[in-house]
Amino acid sequence: MIEYITGAIGLLKQALEAAIKVTGWWSKKHDVVYLQAQRMLTAFEKHEIPRQQIARILPAQFAIPMTAFSTAEKLKDVLTPALLDWTSETLCISRAWLDGMREHPHESVHVYKHPQRMHAWLQERCMATGDRTMLLHVFMEGCAADLQGVSGPFVVVFEECFDELDRRGMSRYWVMSEGWRFEHQPCAMDLLCLMTIAESLHITSCGHDVDRRLIKKFEGGHLFAPELIDKSRRRGPIIEWVPASGDDSSMTPYHQAVWREAKERLISCGLQDTLWFDKSMVNRKMRAPAQKSP
Repeated sequence: MIEYITGAIGLLKQALEAAIKVTGWWSKKHDVVYLQAQRMLTAFEKHEIPRQQIARILPAQFAIPMTAFSTAEKLKDVLTPALLDWTSETLCISRAWLDGMREHPHESVHVYKHPQRMHAWLQERCMATGDRTMLLHVFMEGCAADLQGVSGPFVVVFEECFDELDRRGMSRYWVMSEGWRFEHQPCAMDLLCLMTIAESLHITSCGHDVDRRLIKKFEGGHLFAPELIDKSRRRGPIIEWVPASGDDSSMTPYHQAVWREAKERLISCGLQDTLWFDKSMVNRKMRAPAQKSP
């Protein structure tokens, strides 16, 4: 009888512990401030800044102890709109995403069919960043020598190193495409325009071969840009998609046609200076961009 009672008490204790865990999980899932704190920690960690180092880059005005960043439960007690604003501005993460009101964490730059906007925005980032590293990432499934060898969706992401910590660069990212596909020629042309403008500002373009399902996950807001970079199978030689000499004779007919249309669009928008490297433009008034300081 005693054994029966002891066993029943044990089962009752286990059931009670399980109920407490479920209640705690349910409470956290519906605690909006806890979820904001959790997203903040996730954002830093996905940007390769461990939670124990957040306090080292935190402005003195916040005066938050390191222990507050150890868990979302502790962080929620000191969380303020100003702290979330700082997180959003530092990592260029969507403020609405931190609030749980938007699915995609990264901010978008809408440049489709607007070369002038591409140029103005990238030039502004160059001025703000100075001599720090900037990269234009292009994610696609498979890599090829030119546009004729690729198909399907692709994503363009701009990376900017904004500071250093322990001699390691810290970067933030913007998405510069939205539903772009290689089969849609205006998208391919915009990509070449964007790469040309980036090249004229000494921003390197990097191609990444990634599984198409990862591109879909990223577009749906289920992956951060650094994760997509880490999951790349290999880097592709897309730097040749914009010929450094301006000589397009070795291109496939399709790539050549898209490249020439991209050049004409840049010229028609008054951005002929971005084609300073193109020898075929020698008779037009052009100037090479100033080199960055080493």
